Amino acid sequence: MVYYDDIAGIQQSLIDVPTLQKRKLETVTVEYAPGAPASGSTYSGIAAITAQSDLLKRGSSYALVGYQVSANLTTLTIRGADSGNFRIPMPGASPFQDRSGTFFYDLASYYNLPLIPVFQANNSPGIFIEQVSNDLLAAITASLIFVRLG
Repeated sequence: MVYYDDIAGIQQSLIDVPTLQKRKLETVTVEYAPGAPASGSTYSGIAAITAQSDLLKRGSSYALVGYQVSANLTTLTIRGADSGNFRIPMPGASPFQDRSGTFFYDLASYYNLPLIPVFQANNSPGIFIEQVSNDLLAAITASLIFVRLG
């Protein structure tokens, strides 16, 4: 993962922990279940965030604080207009679910930087989740943990 203070022409929406604490309203979990990938070490299983369930309330902002995966994979990514169409990676080690559930929250807290990605629910049909499988090609499910912001 790489962090840039500013990239000309790219607008990404990120917040820090104090902003999250002030604006949090409720927690929402979005499910992702792409099935087994066709090959390892490539991006596959692309799905819109609304493919499994459309739980995000239009007109609201949602901070991605963490995630859970059911099996090991190389990485899970999310991208859309709110991330500047850059993939935001999430390490796919299922044994570390105690850490992944608050992954972005912990990063922002540790580095004291705005590292929690924020997505607009109005953009949800254009927010995509993908996986990069390892060589085991296991079918995975994932839960993305969002906090609705006020």
